[in-house]
Amino acid sequence: MQRRDVFLLMGLLILSIFVLPLTPTSSEAFPSSKVSTEPQQAGQRTVEYRWHSWFNVSDPRTGKLGEWWDTRSEVGGEDMPVHREYPMIVAWESSPGNMWYYTLGRLKVTGRNLPEINMTKGNSWNGSWSGTKPWPWIPSTPPKMLGVGEFLPYNLTGHTPSGTPPGNAKVSFYMNYLTEAEWPGTDGWIVSTNGTIELDLDAAKRVLGITDTELADVASWWTANEDAVERAWYNWLAFEGNKRLDIYNCYAWWYSLSVLDLNVRRVGDKVIVDLLNLITWGQDCLFARWFKETFLPGYEYWYEDLHLNATITPTYANVDLDTGVSYLSYAYASSWYGWGVATYMFETMWLDLAPSTKAHPYSEFNPYMWPNGTAKKYYVSGPGNSLTGQWMAYDYVPSTWNLKQGETLIFEVPLGLYVPSYLDGGSLHYGSLEARNVTEVWGYLELGYTEPNIVTEYFTNETGKYPVPPVFPTSGAGSISWNSNTRRLTFIGPIDFYDWSIHTALGTGDYNEGLAENWKRLSWYTYPNGTKVYTPTLPWGSPYVEFIVKPGVLVNPAKVVGDETMVGKTFSVNVNLTYGTNLNNWAFNMSYDPDILQVVSATEGNHLKSGGTTTFNNGTIGTGNLTGVSSSLGTGLGVNGSGTLATVTFEVLKAGNSSLDLTSVKLFDSKDGEIPTVLFSGLYEGGAAPPPPVDYTWYYIAAGVAVAVVVVIGAGVYLMRKRKPKPPPA
Repeated sequence: MQRRDVFLLMGLLILSIFVLPLTPTSSEAFPSSKVSTEPQQAGQRTVEYRWHSWFNVSDPRTGKLGEWWDTRSEVGGEDMPVHREYPMIVAWESSPGNMWYYTLGRLKVTGRNLPEINMTKGNSWNGSWSGTKPWPWIPSTPPKMLGVGEFLPYNLTGHTPSGTPPGNAKVSFYMNYLTEAEWPGTDGWIVSTNGTIELDLDAAKRVLGITDTELADVASWWTANEDAVERAWYNWLAFEGNKRLDIYNCYAWWYSLSVLDLNVRRVGDKVIVDLLNLITWGQDCLFARWFKETFLPGYEYWYEDLHLNATITPTYANVDLDTGVSYLSYAYASSWYGWGVATYMFETMWLDLAPSTKAHPYSEFNPYMWPNGTAKKYYVSGPGNSLTGQWMAYDYVPSTWNLKQGETLIFEVPLGLYVPSYLDGGSLHYGSLEARNVTEVWGYLELGYTEPNIVTEYFTNETGKYPVPPVFPTSGAGSISWNSNTRRLTFIGPIDFYDWSIHTALGTGDYNEGLAENWKRLSWYTYPNGTKVYTPTLPWGSPYVEFIVKPGVLVNPAKVVGDETMVGKTFSVNVNLTYGTNLNNWAFNMSYDPDILQVVSATEGNHLKSGGTTTFNNGTIGTGNLTGVSSSLGTGLGVNGSGTLATVTFEVLKAGNSSLDLTSVKLFDSKDGEIPTVLFSGLYEGGAAPPPPVDYTWYYIAAGVAVAVVVVIGAGVYLMRKRKPKPPPA
C-alpha cells in the first residue's frame, strides 16, 4: 500500500467519524419499503386482552356520555346519567331500591393466528323451529350452511360454484347507539353498524354466491341482485340473532332489524361490500355472542363505540377489537376495607338475564336456578342500595375468564386517576324513593383485593386464623403479577380460574361474602325427602378485582417556583386530604434537601379541628426532615370530607431545587381502622445554582488533535502533489 493510500484512508476514516451521519438499519429508514398486509402462514395463536380508559367512554361526536343514556332514563327509568363528562358514571336501578353505580371503560383485544375464525368453516343449525311466526322474521327453511364462521354469511344467492376455495376476507365494522335525532322514537338501545368487507374473488363467490361470469361485471350483477342479496343477508342476521345464537335471554326481546343497506362493487381483484347502514335492536348482543363463541369466551357484555377489524384466511384470522364497555365495574362496599372506603368491583360475567324456556333454550343463567324453580341468591353490598345487607335473587351470570396458552389479560390503572365513588348515607339521591342516599367521594384509583389473590390473605373460622398464600407464580406462563411502575395487573395463560375458584380456601368462615362458603351454599340442594344433589355454581366472576378509591394526601401547591431572590425568604405549602370518612387522627413526615431548604414551622389546618378539640404535635425539625407531625380527636369522634391537615413553612437557604416528599403518612378512623391513602409529594424550584467551573483540559486536547489531523492530511496531499508519476512501461 502506498503512502498516499494510507493518507487517503485516514482522511476518509476521520470524515466518516466526524461528518457522515449514522444510517438507520430499521425499515423505517427506507420509506419505499413495504410491509405486506396479505395473509401469511399462521404462527402461534396469541390474544392480548387489555382493559384501559377507565371512566372514559364517550360519544366520539360530543366527547360526553352518549345521549342514549338520557333516553334510556326517560323511557325505561332504569339508567340514570350521574356524570356526563369524564369521569363518567351512570346509576342503574333494575327494581325500586336495587341501585348500583357503574363506570364505563374500554377493552382492546389483539388476536393473532386465531384458528377458531376462518373462511373454511361454516355455522350450521341442527335444531328445528316452525318458521310460521310473523315476528320475529325467521326464514322458514334454513340453509345448510348459515355463515362463513362469524361476521359473514354464506352463498347468499345460492350460486356458489362447487369446489370454490375459501378465499380471504377483511372486515371493518363500527357500531354505536343512535340518538333521538338520528332515530326518532329510540328507547336508547337502537344501534347502527356500518363498515366495509373486502373479499378476494374466491371469497366473493363463497359469500355472495356470485359466479365467475358474473364477476366480470359486478355492477350489472348488483343491479340485478341487490334486493335478493339484501333479503338473504337480512335472513342470515335474523337467524343468527334469533335462533343459532338466540339473544332473547340477554335482552328479554328478539333481535330486530329495521334497516339494511348494502352496496357491492369491484375494485381490481377484490369485491367490496359496503355495509352502508344496519340498524337493529340487538346487534350489540349479537356481536357479544360472536365474540364469546370465538376469541372472547370468558366475557360477554354490553358494547358501545365498537371498532372491529379482522383479516380472515382459510385457516385463521387476525382480529383487532377496541370497544367501549357499559356497566364495566360497580361501586361496592367491600368487607376487606370497611364501610368507610369506596371501591369499584370488576368481575367477569355473561349476558343472559333469564333462564331458558322451550322457545328460547339457550341460556347461561340456568345454574342460578334451584331444581325447584326458585332463584339462587347473592349477598348485596352496594352504596345506595336498599337491599344492602340482604340476599337477593341473581340478576346476572358470573363467568370465569379462563386463559389458554398464549393469552394475556391486562388491567391498566394509570397513576393519578382521580375519580368519584359512593358511600352510604349523605344528601345525594338518585332513583326511586326506595333507594338510599349516598355521599360522593373523590380519590385516586388504586389496585386493591384480587381473586386469585396476589398476596397472602387470611381466613378466620372457629379454630383460628389461617393464611392463604398466592398459588400462581409472578412471571412466565400461568402467572399473575402487579407492576407498580407500569401500573398493570397481568394474567398470563394458561390459567384455569374456575378450577382455582372452586378449590380455594379464601373466604372460609365468611358466610356472606366469602368465596369458599358461597360455593358450598350455592352448590348443594336438598329435596323435601332429604335427598341432596350437587349443583356446582360459581358465586361470582373470576378473575375478581377490587379497585380502591383512595383518599389523596398531597402537597398543595404541588410546585412552588422561585428564583435567586428567594434566598433568605420563606414560603408555605399545605398538606391536604382529598376526602376521608370518619377521620379521627393522622400523622406524617416530610423530607427535603437540607442544602436548599430548612423547615421553620408546622401548624395545624382546620380539617380535623372541625370535628372538635384536637391534640396537635408540630413535629421535630431535623436535618432535611420534619418528623412526627400529627393530630387526633377524642375517642369515638370523626370527621368526613376534604380539607387541610397542616401547613408547613420553609426558609430558602440557597438557590436550587428540592423535592418536598411526604413519608410515613397514616390516617385512622374512629374505630382505629387505617384509611388507605395515595401520596402526592411537592417540588420547590428555586432557580439554578451557580454552574461549576469549566475544565478546559479536554477542549485543549480536542483542539490539538484536530490541528494534528489537519497537518497530517495536508502533508499527505502535499507529498502526493510533489511526487512525480511513474513513466508508462516501455
